[in-house]
Amino acid sequence: SQEVEDGVTIVTGDSFDRLVLDPKKDVFVEFYAPWCGHCRKLAPVWRDLANKVERLGLAKRGVTIAKMDATANECEETVGGYPMLALYPAVKKEKKFRQKLTYHGLRELDPLFDFVAENAVNLEGFDTTQGAGKPPSIVDRERAKRKKEL
Repeated sequence: SQEVEDGVTIVTGDSFDRLVLDPKKDVFVEFYAPWCGHCRKLAPVWRDLANKVERLGLAKRGVTIAKMDATANECEETVGGYPMLALYPAVKKEKKFRQKLTYHGLRELDPLFDFVAENAVNLEGFDTTQGAGKPPSIVDRERAKRKKEL
């Protein structure tokens, strides 16, 4: 029922609780302003991120890439500047804001994707590098080894 544009879930003030605070979902939200130049520049990158998440099957695992026009919608989030990029992990609703992670890195596809891959609760222990040709990190290998031993 939610609106999706180019793979990006559109969040409004009315749907914020239902979509972003869903305890089963890791939701990476771009809070934007239509007049903001940085936001406009980010739009195609954000779309690419949503499409990559979809293509790798991460959406099915509970990862959502979303955006909200913070000038036209109100929610519990305080947006200090645009764009504000925040990942709300898949945790209990009352812990979402405490455990939220704000992204301050480069606004490019790879670092944005890595941020999601490293921090999404639903992707713990899941290899997001499939097809990327990147060898698993030592931590990932150790984790995989421990899982086999269990």
